[in-house]
Amino acid sequence: MLSEHEIQKSFFSWLSFPPTLVKYPEVKKFYAVPNGLRTAIRTAVKAKAEGLKSGVPDTFLPVARKGYNGLYIEFKTKKNYLSHNQKEWFMWLMEEGFRCKVAKSLDEAIEIVEDYLC
Repeated sequence: MLSEHEIQKSFFSWLSFPPTLVKYPEVKKFYAVPNGLRTAIRTAVKAKAEGLKSGVPDTFLPVARKGYNGLYIEFKTKKNYLSHNQKEWFMWLMEEGFRCKVAKSLDEAIEIVEDYLC
C-alpha cells in the first residue's frame, strides 16, 4: 500500500506531465500545504508561529470552477480517515464555497481534478 506521501508525490508528477498541462493548464497553480511535514521541533515551532495550521488540507488549486472558489484535496491511505481538525477545516472551507475532497489513490485524485475542471 502506498503512503500518503507517495500518493501525493505521484499526483504532483501527474500534474507536471506535459499531456496533463496541455489538457488542464490550470493545474500549474496547484500547491501543497506542508502540514504533515515531519520536522525538528524548532522548525515546527517556527512554522506554527508563521501561521501553519493543523487540519488544513494537503493541496489547493486556487481556481474557481462550477460555483466553487477553489479545490482542496486531502490525501489519505486506504486505512486512514480525516482527523477531527481536518473535518472542522473541511466543513468551514465548504461553507465558504470551496470544494474539498479526500483522495486515497492517484486515480481518485485525477478523477477529482478532472471532474472539477471539466
